[in-house]
Amino acid sequence: MLKKLDYTYPFHQAIGFYLKRAGYSIGDQELFARMGTRFDFYLSHGASRPVFDREWRIWYPHQLN
Repeated sequence: MLKKLDYTYPFHQAIGFYLKRAGYSIGDQELFARMGTRFDFYLSHGASRPVFDREWRIWYPHQLN
């Protein structure tokens, strides 16, 4: 579905990140990892003290730790 919609925003990276944080299996995460992680981006606009997840290349609010 994501490939068909051809979004500019890397939603697949955000979904993979959320799957990881929710404790889903590596296999479930791999479905989205195969789509690539080309971009470093912010999960939330204006987050204070963002933390970087190297695997998914996402800056996310420190409150999620």
